[in-house]
Amino acid sequence: MTAMTALPALPPADPALADGFELAGAPACFLADPYPTYRALREHAPVKRLADGSVFLTRYADCMAVYKDPARFRGFLKLPVANG
Repeated sequence: MTAMTALPALPPADPALADGFELAGAPACFLADPYPTYRALREHAPVKRLADGSVFLTRYADCMAVYKDPARFRGFLKLPVANG
């Protein structure tokens, strides 16, 4: 059996990526490779308020909290209204 080697540590994420992030009109670099921006958001702005008033969540635990208790987060959610 071969021993696994540890991956090298990543440099700190650029906080400017998180500060300037807007999903609407995202730059080409985000569309080509969103992972550096996701990492910066998770580290520096895991709950990011966007210009349109919506909230962009990047941590799994935060997403699951909203998913499991939507009534608690009703003011933050923009959900489609079902016709029926």
